[in-house]
Parts: sequence; C-alpha cells; structure tokens
Amino acid sequence: MQSEDKKSVRLGKVSKSVEKALGIPFTTGNSVYLLNEDADALAKKRPKHYLREIEEMSEILKNPDWVTFVKEEGIFYVKEYIKDGRFRHVLLHLKQKGRPKKWSYYELICPSEEVLRDIDRKAAFKKPILKENKA
Repeated sequence: MQSEDKKSVRLGKVSKSVEKALGIPFTTGNSVYLLNEDADALAKKRPKHYLREIEEMSEILKNPDWVTFVKEEGIFYVKEYIKDGRFRHVLLHLKQKGRPKKWSYYELICPSEEVLRDIDRKAAFKKPILKENKA
C-alpha cells in the first residue's frame, strides 16, 4: 500500500513570514501538497498548461503579495501582476485534505475584484514580510 506522501507532490510550504502575517502557528505541519487526483484533474482540464500552473503555485507559495486565512475555507494566497497596464491577480486557495490532513491545492484562479473583496470581508488580506522585502 502506498503512503499518502507518495500519492502527492510537494509544492512548497507555508513560510514563517506567512504564519507571522496570519498570526497563526501551524502545528500540524506547513508543507503544501498537490494530491495526485488533483494533479490528474488539472492535467485533464489544461493539458498544455498544467505543468506551468504547478510551477506557478510553487512560486506563489514562495513569494505571495497577500495572504489570508478563513477558518472553514483555508488559506488564500494572492499574487499581483501588471499586464497591459492593469493589475491582474492570481489566487491560490489551499485546504486541508487527505489522510492525515495536510495543506493541499484546492484551486488556482484569476479572481474578479468581487471575489477578492468577499474573501477580504471574511478575513482581511495581509502582506507578509518576505526576506526579499526587508530593508
């Protein structure tokens, strides 16, 4: 029988700077995974782009612009990009899944401003102090 870790890909981790920004110490482990069934669904949905999306998830985990935690929904990471002179956002949503429960990919989307406002109303987004951002 395969262990749960062999059924998933490690994307990265919830960094100490994110834990600090959220004010929540994650005692159950801070690694973030893409479960095999989610990887398969992503590959089926976007066969030409899924590898790039997996890479982008890892990059967002390492260097998010904004983060928040909503108790019943999970952790939300937001990365901002400027494209054609406009801000664009990519949202990485993590939930605890699997057995034992671990932080896992739930969705990667380009949310509307309304979606971001709805999440922010539940729990305000915070800007983590990353090593690269320190003076």
